[in-house]
Amino acid sequence: MSVRALRDLGAIVDRALCVVDRQEGGRDNLAGPGVELHSLLTRMNLDQANGQH
Repeated sequence: MSVRALRDLGAIVDRALCVVDRQEGGRDNLAGPGVELHSLLTRMNLDQANGQH
């Protein structure tokens, strides 16, 4: 469900939580409507933990 749809239903949406931020533009997409993304891990974190840089 989109941020707009949730807000139209009366929800207050100003933050989103994800487990892994794949760093493919989601943060910027959510910032447009004023939503701050909080991620537990990023793809870079996983790559570093796997020995990839």
